[in-house]
Amino acid sequence: MSEFRQDPTNGRWAIIAPERAERPLEPNGSAGTAGVRAAFDPDCPFCPGNEAMLPPIAEQSACDAPPGWRNRVVPNKYPILSLGGGQPADPLARGYGRHEVIIETPRHDADLPDLAPGDMHSLVEMWHRRFTAALELPGIRSVQLFRNHGKGAGASQGHAHSQIVALPLVPPGVASALAWAREHYGERRECVTCAELARELDASVRVVEVTDRFALLVPYASSTPFEQWIVPRRHRPCFSQSDAEERAALATLLQRAAQRLASAAGRPAYNIIVEPGALPAQGEPAVHWTMRIVPDLTTPGGFEMISGIAVNPLIPEECAERLRDAAQPDMR
Repeated sequence: MSEFRQDPTNGRWAIIAPERAERPLEPNGSAGTAGVRAAFDPDCPFCPGNEAMLPPIAEQSACDAPPGWRNRVVPNKYPILSLGGGQPADPLARGYGRHEVIIETPRHDADLPDLAPGDMHSLVEMWHRRFTAALELPGIRSVQLFRNHGKGAGASQGHAHSQIVALPLVPPGVASALAWAREHYGERRECVTCAELARELDASVRVVEVTDRFALLVPYASSTPFEQWIVPRRHRPCFSQSDAEERAALATLLQRAAQRLASAAGRPAYNIIVEPGALPAQGEPAVHWTMRIVPDLTTPGGFEMISGIAVNPLIPEECAERLRDAAQPDMR
């Protein structure tokens, strides 16, 4: 029987509808990794040697091994927003902002499960530097760090990459989640995410893995099958406020989460989203950042679009069990 569930951390609704599990998953296919892909694609602008296809490189993490870099950052060639000549009087009228692409690896055939640990750590550090720098731009009120992997998740390039968009406003969905968290704090004097995390760790049924710094879990009101959240165990309002030890732990756990997803669901397309994206005050007690891994295993239709309610055909507790049992290269 179907069940309504409301996420206690942000107020979003989902319908868990196991009767619909007979419908085929992966409607958009895999993430494009079927068959053998070459480590280099002469037509890919993100591959080494194809720099003429790119805008000027803004930053890169150097290494001794060829081609001399682990990851690099470029302005998006087809940006949503642009800084242009500086902050205008009305930033909304001119589409003011910044849109960057992080090329995550020189290899055309690699995804997060395939990266060396040092490369994974370097990537998370690059995310943090560019995210923090974007928040400090004049007139910027929120920064969206996200990763689209596979055509079904919106990726226009097969080469592993992520994006950062700096906005002069707080998007409605972000504002709603922030208001929810702040209202809860005003009523109960507790961070709703901290409180919910404590309940999840106590119950354990949706917990996939726990480390000293983070918990990996399947959310109670999962929007898709095998959705996973990485939640800091220490109260942190924003990703920009994470410390070096937390980022090292995040790199390890994120890679393990990606490996679990690949093993349990056959390398589907997926999105990674860092929330809330808007910069809360340092130490704000109401807001707690989270990283969401959202597989593309269902196709939202008219009902989901008009209602704003996700429909998930797999029971989150069963997904958590399958992810816990999923084989990983470093755990065999």
